[in-house]
Amino acid sequence: VSNNSDHTIYAHWTKTINPIISFGTNGNSEYVKGNVSSKIIVSKGNAELDSSTYKYIYSTSNSATPNTSFTSGNSYTLESATGTYYLIAKACDVDGKCTTEVSNPFYVDNEAPYGVADLSYDGSTISVNVTGEDNGSGIKEYGYLIQNNNTTCPTSGYTSSINSTYRFTVSDIGGYTICVKIIDKVGHETLISAGTIQHEIPIEYTDSGEHSYVIPITGT
Repeated sequence: VSNNSDHTIYAHWTKTINPIISFGTNGNSEYVKGNVSSKIIVSKGNAELDSSTYKYIYSTSNSATPNTSFTSGNSYTLESATGTYYLIAKACDVDGKCTTEVSNPFYVDNEAPYGVADLSYDGSTISVNVTGEDNGSGIKEYGYLIQNNNTTCPTSGYTSSINSTYRFTVSDIGGYTICVKIIDKVGHETLISAGTIQHEIPIEYTDSGEHSYVIPITGT
């Protein structure tokens, strides 16, 4: 006599949950100057955490290998940097299951812009052409100032312009010094003395033979 009966077998699957990493500040949306920092927080998955495996790095590459130890809940700072950086953190549990988390980008700018300014002169107009660069946030605007018989460039009194070229019309005799500011988008400024143009009024005179001459204007 056969004894057939139905048996129900219950199978239980446990979802594997690796350690969970979160950042207190997950990047920023635009360039800032100064330092940036973020808290790194590690939460338990299925198994107990192994804090000896906690490593982090700030890097311009989002695939860099974390190499500096951290403590969960503490804040870590990126100092004096310029560019686009990522905070990357890694943590493992006691079973060897690991998580690597990459933050959104941090945009930081701690370098002043730089550049050169060239002058040209046609006898009544001094033209300035600026070639500027900025490694971080980019150039926001320029400032222009002209001074007669004063070669020291001040820190204020400039005319702002988004254009890298500017023209001054001169009339009085003198040595005109052109000063230029290059300003980036987070407020760093670089001051350039573009040079001095000597402006003289053309002098017309008549010699004894009643011939008229004009002494040419030259710029330096």
